[in-house]
Amino acid sequence: MQHKEINNKSIKLYGNEKEDTFIGVAFNSQELDLENPFFENNGLEKVVTATKIIVDLENNQIFTEKRTHSLTPTGDKVNITTNPVFITTDDDTALFLSQAKDLIIPAIHKGILMDMGLIEDKRKKAPEEVQDFTEPTEEEAKDIIE
Repeated sequence: MQHKEINNKSIKLYGNEKEDTFIGVAFNSQELDLENPFFENNGLEKVVTATKIIVDLENNQIFTEKRTHSLTPTGDKVNITTNPVFITTDDDTALFLSQAKDLIIPAIHKGILMDMGLIEDKRKKAPEEVQDFTEPTEEEAKDIIE
């Protein structure tokens, strides 16, 4: 976990250290006092966890899904919500794809060869909700963002 100061407010960033158990951000909702309904002040620590990243190579888009919850003083997770899915900015998408190309392309090639039965397939089938994934239409994406 790393600390970051933004506007004299402390934010905790998770996912950069070996001992981090999730990728996301934590903050004191009282200190930030945000108006966004997913992050608004309820007097508790809020945790935002990245849950899915869907890379649409055909359209050069990355969709990110995040879940937010509050932590009680006893460590219980409350007020669990799934945030709207967002399309990553063009600049961030280009940066991600340029840095991930050396990892993604060989994995895709290997997956296709496994699909074809040309190499041993050691994968597990994805759950049904992933099997049915279709990218949101432009109208659905606008609705999600609003």
